[in-house]
Amino acid sequence: MSFREWGYRWKAKTPSFFKKIIKISLAISATALAIHTALVSGGAIEPYWWSIIYPYLIGVPAGAAALSKFTMEDKSDENN
Repeated sequence: MSFREWGYRWKAKTPSFFKKIIKISLAISATALAIHTALVSGGAIEPYWWSIIYPYLIGVPAGAAALSKFTMEDKSDENN
């Protein structure tokens, strides 16, 4: 896939199902970031389990949102 194709896909209309995935993914990442920021700014010692799952709570939803953004509606199925 060329960079031109990536740009075209980024600007294309995203299906509604994938828009929901983007919103849910960003909400999960934002919540994890808010919790982590509150822990750090409050001077609290973060639990061990939090330091293990925190990168996944940020990275996995961000990756899902980015991949969902590159999906586009298939116009060939509308005429069938």
